[in-house]
Amino acid sequence: MTEPLLTPIQIGCCQLKNRFVMTAASLCRCTDGFITEDTIDFYQARVRGGVGLVIAGAAGVDPSRRSQAGMMQICDDTFLPGLIQLTERIHQEGGKIFLQLLHPGAYAHPGEYGGAEPIAPSSYVSGLTRAQTQEMTQEQIQEIIGYFADAAARTVEAGFDGVELCGSVGYLIAEFLSSATNHRTDEYGGCLENRMRFLLELVDAVKSAAGADFPLMVRLSGADLIPGGNTLEDFVQIGKALERHGIHAIDVTGGWHESRIPQITAHVPHGAYSRFGKALKQQVSIPVITCNRMDLPSGRKALKNGECDLVGMCRPFLADPNLVHKFQHGRATEIHRCLSCNQECLDRVFGGNPVGCAVNPFLGREMEKPICRDSGKKILVVGAGISGLAYASIAATSNDVTILEQSGKYGGAGRLLSQLPHWEDAGDYVDALYQNCLRQGVPFLWHQKATPTDLKNMLEANSYDKIIVASGAELSAPDFAVEDGAPICSMNDFMEQQLPLGFHTVILGNDFRALEFALFCTEKIHSPSETQDFFSQWFPPFPIPESEAASPTVTCLGIHRKPGGGMAKSVVWAAIQEAKQQQLKMICDATVQKITPSAVIYQQDGETKTIPADLVILAQGWKSSSLATHLQHWPEELQRRVEIIGDAKAPGRITQAVRTATNAAVDLPIR
Repeated sequence: MTEPLLTPIQIGCCQLKNRFVMTAASLCRCTDGFITEDTIDFYQARVRGGVGLVIAGAAGVDPSRRSQAGMMQICDDTFLPGLIQLTERIHQEGGKIFLQLLHPGAYAHPGEYGGAEPIAPSSYVSGLTRAQTQEMTQEQIQEIIGYFADAAARTVEAGFDGVELCGSVGYLIAEFLSSATNHRTDEYGGCLENRMRFLLELVDAVKSAAGADFPLMVRLSGADLIPGGNTLEDFVQIGKALERHGIHAIDVTGGWHESRIPQITAHVPHGAYSRFGKALKQQVSIPVITCNRMDLPSGRKALKNGECDLVGMCRPFLADPNLVHKFQHGRATEIHRCLSCNQECLDRVFGGNPVGCAVNPFLGREMEKPICRDSGKKILVVGAGISGLAYASIAATSNDVTILEQSGKYGGAGRLLSQLPHWEDAGDYVDALYQNCLRQGVPFLWHQKATPTDLKNMLEANSYDKIIVASGAELSAPDFAVEDGAPICSMNDFMEQQLPLGFHTVILGNDFRALEFALFCTEKIHSPSETQDFFSQWFPPFPIPESEAASPTVTCLGIHRKPGGGMAKSVVWAAIQEAKQQQLKMICDATVQKITPSAVIYQQDGETKTIPADLVILAQGWKSSSLATHLQHWPEELQRRVEIIGDAKAPGRITQAVRTATNAAVDLPIR
């Protein structure tokens, strides 16, 4: 039976070989708006990996307001040579590429745009940048429409296969469409018909400049998801009006960047926003692309159920440029899954830094051939966690690599992480690393613990040429008093042994590890993610019932002033909001003094306080592996044959585990 995701489809006159679309996102890898070689390599690698359509950009259209944060530009002819080189390289790979055109409007942060005051349909303070906007005159409206038309003509000249207008997530077009930001009293404001006028005039101008048959689509938010903004019903009316104006496809995303409802964090179930695309597809005959937290299973389901015509993804293609190729050839289990952690992608881009990926350290360097630092050596990897598996899967291409693991399972802390709320994809990522190791013929020695003496003897006997220590992090001994009979255990022991919660559980720590673990504990009490749909949780947030009787409690108690330290900025707010919904108590800026059999005694604001506890779980005080510490006392000639990676070197996030493993494996420094 034919796989629907792999069937061809047309957008206007553009024939696509499959239903996979890599949606647009600023890579922050351009120089003064000009295409760079690594930007071209980035898109070329995704086309080579099998994606049916790449949407490049966004590209700025306004010559007087150019982003200074690595954003692509097409606001004058000087940018054409690089864009032409991009399309030629994509077409050499047999791929198709559209260009997304964007004006930031109110989202143009003055610091990123040379201090220029942002323009918008009306005068207001942007909910994202907190900058004051200048209301556009009708002359400026026509000027901006002209900029889009000129950019569309250059898009054709540069050899792109189509163009997309960014009318979503809070940028200028979306600001005109939304009643939350468009307070105009002329023909460009007021009722929805008037608020659509700017976009529809843009469409007409672009079609006139690029040609009526040149493939044109618009990216829209399925709902603004901000107070006073457009609803799903408004979005459908906008989509129907666009079809009447002759566009060839509509690309449907979630709400605005400033929405306080999760959009693309791991809190969003895969495919949750496909309902937006479904609502539109029932009303229009042109192709509909659905996106926002889409992956292979949710994309297949949406396509099979007739909720969309194409599946749009961005971050999954950051994580694995060969996603389509692996799927097409029956190797889906080897796909490196996006974790939706946002640390190396969204947060970096919003900070004006080049996009990266926690699980793909080669992002942006796709055409540089990594060469293993070692060749023909016999290497022992101690630990089958993420860093050990990541190292072995690379090093085994040129060496004889063996992994020794003291437990009977691979994955280490990554396997435990996958049990936490919203981190299920971490399990798939660990599985993919393991499968890659098996494909490379890496043997695993299970239930074998290597002592420092064992490893030293192995090196002295030349049983191995090199040893990689990937044994993970350990908890430091408590620096507070623990009375006899105090009910205390570590976070890892609690999860591995599947221990029951106490009636009053206190988790010591309030950084990202502790907060994620605390949500795991509260979920064991309330289980909302298993019994309530995402939308009932967030639209609006589900009410917390007032309990008539005493109920179990979970408390996070830590030294940091704010909870969730180490989480991505674009994620931590949602985790804290969920913690409130889950009735998680948080005590910050507190220092533990003593654990008794029935309580935790701590100091906060100069006062000694007590909280009842019949279970205390340690989730703070992680340190590098004691095995790694012992190696410092070895002779120098033996130390040179040992390398420490991942949490064994320094406790951190998956990003650090993968980066240190890759740097140890290849002679290509990962930035």
